[in-house]
Amino acid sequence: MDFFIIWSIDRGPGTSKKVFLILLVICGFILYAWPNWMTFGAHSPHHLDPLDLCIESKLEKFRTKVESYDAVVNHFPPFEGEKTFVSYIGNGHIATAISPESNLYIKHGRTVSVPIKFYPIISINIDGYKSSEAHVTDIRSGLVYRVQCFEAGSGYCINAASQFYVHKTRPSVLIQEFRIENPTDRAVTIDMDQIGVSDWEGVTTWDKRTNTGRRSNIDYTLSVGTVPLVDISPDLVLVVAVANVKLPETVTVNEGSTWKAHIPMVVRFSEEPVRKSTVKDHKQRLQELVEKDINTVLNIDDKMLRQEHMKVWMELWHSGFGISQSLAAGAINGDDINMTLYYVLSNSPSPIHEVERSESDRFELAKLLYFPNRCFEDHQTLQTPRLWSGASTVSALLSVVRTWFITLEKWGCETMLKAGADGVLQAAILSIGALKFSNDHLEFNTHPKDLHRDYFFRRINYGNNTHLNISVIVGDDNKAVLYASLDRNDKPYYACDAGCLDQPVSLSREIQYFPVKLTDPVTAILYITADRQHMQELREAIHFKGIAEAPAHQHHVMALHKHGHHYGGLPMLFWGSIAILITIFHMFLFKLIFNEYCQGTEGRYSRGKYNL
Repeated sequence: MDFFIIWSIDRGPGTSKKVFLILLVICGFILYAWPNWMTFGAHSPHHLDPLDLCIESKLEKFRTKVESYDAVVNHFPPFEGEKTFVSYIGNGHIATAISPESNLYIKHGRTVSVPIKFYPIISINIDGYKSSEAHVTDIRSGLVYRVQCFEAGSGYCINAASQFYVHKTRPSVLIQEFRIENPTDRAVTIDMDQIGVSDWEGVTTWDKRTNTGRRSNIDYTLSVGTVPLVDISPDLVLVVAVANVKLPETVTVNEGSTWKAHIPMVVRFSEEPVRKSTVKDHKQRLQELVEKDINTVLNIDDKMLRQEHMKVWMELWHSGFGISQSLAAGAINGDDINMTLYYVLSNSPSPIHEVERSESDRFELAKLLYFPNRCFEDHQTLQTPRLWSGASTVSALLSVVRTWFITLEKWGCETMLKAGADGVLQAAILSIGALKFSNDHLEFNTHPKDLHRDYFFRRINYGNNTHLNISVIVGDDNKAVLYASLDRNDKPYYACDAGCLDQPVSLSREIQYFPVKLTDPVTAILYITADRQHMQELREAIHFKGIAEAPAHQHHVMALHKHGHHYGGLPMLFWGSIAILITIFHMFLFKLIFNEYCQGTEGRYSRGKYNL
């Protein structure tokens, strides 16, 4: 009896349609909420083991920098979906990656690309302890942090924090700093390993001891050798000298205590290739230089040395570029841009800031920044994937950096590159937006169709005491507009939009609005100059057949950047599932109609006897 009642309710007239519609709504709600349910708690600390909890707690202090793309984190092994960047330090003279197996590199040609058979990075291990590791590249400070946790049982972890940098104002100096905390109730023995010289043919190594200053009697090794340049000539070599402070093979960290160490290394090399017949004289000179350098650096306060380095990096980043986040597949975002520029600057010397330079040299180099020639004359580099192809290996990194230098050099920025890292960054920022200095003005040459993301150009150098800020903002109507202002200036500046048909607008610290206009043929969308008469004459010099406000970007283009697909704010899974459900519904509806009208009378009423 009960079975027949249930059957009757299930198959009553119109009930099937109502049930199906209810199920359709429920399924739609589940599909809409499913992504949130799946991600809720996915990264919760409760899903991490003690080592991961330790690592994440140590990384917490970098969270703000990571979220603003001023720092990048790499776990070892990488987390699922995590971008891989090389943990790399350099100053345009020497460089290395943060790995015990990474060579020391010295500059030759455009990049720091000649490997030396010397492996500088010190590794930390505790025998028998399970460990986890992550690296943080602090882009603004020019530092790389290595965070390690060793599981000690009973919920305890031994923390090893390492800090690495190649000094930006002292070209020969590489620093490694360590801090190991042992919160357990027993002492632990730490293994400190450095490969150092390995298979370096013809190298000579001596044991030395410092003899001056407050840190005298510190033992170090001095290695002097050559590196062949067979790609140029079998008779040419680079002469290299390395002074490396010795460290103990093991360190005991007592219970509840902390151990610290500051390990400097000094590298000098011949800036130009030398003939083998003259190597002896060069070796003697470089040996004397590294001995002097190691004594000097050991007698500088650790914190002061680090602050010197960080100050220059932070000053470099006073100028910069920002871009809105895109979820489109393969899109170039803030982390890609900042890390690429960091690699380029790590391969660029900073002669304006180097302590060995005289004041007159620095002044002459700084003047190069104020005469940008015709930088940058090509289309915007943001649209060139080769320049943002990522760097998961040192060789890939060097390939990208070399391409950057060649691009900037060949498209009018050679003078700025001679100023070192300061000029390189300015040239790179100009290239990203196809901003070009031309005669007496700066012009913004990006095509309006490419302005489908927000851009922020910060502190563009224009002359001796002037910095410009330019922004591109895409509104809710999918139209881009321009904003310009002066960060500082030593005289009046003026701007006009495409065609310069309107009167020049005086620029100040207050933000000025400009529409994005499209001319036929295409011309620059913004002009800036300190010469008002020049700007008025541009009206007669810019030739075009027609001009109008640039059209709004298509909705699917904006949706792709905002949501990762063309379908708006809801997940693709939702829309795909809705399409499937609609298809099923129509199939079900077709079946009902077929049963109702295409079957015989007997088939249509055969179940009536079950209704009670």
